[in-house]
Amino acid sequence: MSLLIDLQFVGRISGLVRNFKKKKDYLWSYSCPACGDSQRYKLKARGYIFRNTSGDRLVFKCHNCGLSGSFSSLLKMLDYSLFKDYLCETFLDQKGSRPFSDHKPVPPVKQSEKSRPDTETALLGCFPIAALEATHPARAYLESRNLPVESLAKLYWTDKFSSVADQVSPDHGYNLTAEGRIVIPFLDHSGKLLAVQGRTLDPLNSLRYITIKAFDTAPRIFGLDRLSDAPKTVYVVEGAFDSLFLTDCIALAGSDIPESLPTGRAVIVFDNERRKPETCKKIAMAIKRGYRVCIWPESVREKDINLMVMAGYTPEAIKTIIDQNTYSGLVASMRLASWRKA
Repeated sequence: MSLLIDLQFVGRISGLVRNFKKKKDYLWSYSCPACGDSQRYKLKARGYIFRNTSGDRLVFKCHNCGLSGSFSSLLKMLDYSLFKDYLCETFLDQKGSRPFSDHKPVPPVKQSEKSRPDTETALLGCFPIAALEATHPARAYLESRNLPVESLAKLYWTDKFSSVADQVSPDHGYNLTAEGRIVIPFLDHSGKLLAVQGRTLDPLNSLRYITIKAFDTAPRIFGLDRLSDAPKTVYVVEGAFDSLFLTDCIALAGSDIPESLPTGRAVIVFDNERRKPETCKKIAMAIKRGYRVCIWPESVREKDINLMVMAGYTPEAIKTIIDQNTYSGLVASMRLASWRKA
């Protein structure tokens, strides 16, 4: 995107945030609207807009809550109409034609990785949970689950999940209604979109989770973008929310363990459901494939990591329990047999 267009729009957000001030060329400060910056000191301004390392566009970062991203994503969070104007100007600058059309594009016969939308396009109409009012049902729900505060800036809400699904994959195959959902983006190591998952707040909805892949061969794995450069151990859990409590942790989100996952580096941590034949079968298959697996001790009664946190366990304590109850090979099979009978 053109730096000149970023510079044209940066002044237009001055009335949308508190304490907006130009510090010097290519540097502005403001009070972060996502975290409020400081409830006690209203003059604090720990959000900054500045040039990226290549110098060709503006980015932002809050040094209080850690929320960061492109200048366009900040615009979208602050004023969606202004964000659309920004997209229009950017498109005209690059292509010389209008970006918006009354006609939907013809869906491709088969979605390839090249056809996947960029993350910003996929999340049009979505708002970071951290930017929502404390009383918003989505924010209240996630805070009631004690999710890490920093994760609220990486999870989103949309009033119309069907529109998000159409943006990610026009031929997704679901017959979706115009309901609101929490949006969980699945990103690869470089931050490119793999899929989005929508979580309903309606307890009567049988489709609690809907996952839309950005292209046909995309792995349905959450958290790849959160892995460190060379993690010694990668923890593999079932649910996206569970993975947010552990470092170097990814979630299968309903998919099978991918063939590409190295057996020597991964610890498989399925839910604590010893009475569920499907879970026991999945653990047995992981052992057969050579993975280390966590067999939960009897002292743990909760079904998953999130429920353990809500029951009072710290993430550090949970990691210790997992590490102390990780087995492989014949020992793992013996522990599994004992676990399912307990």
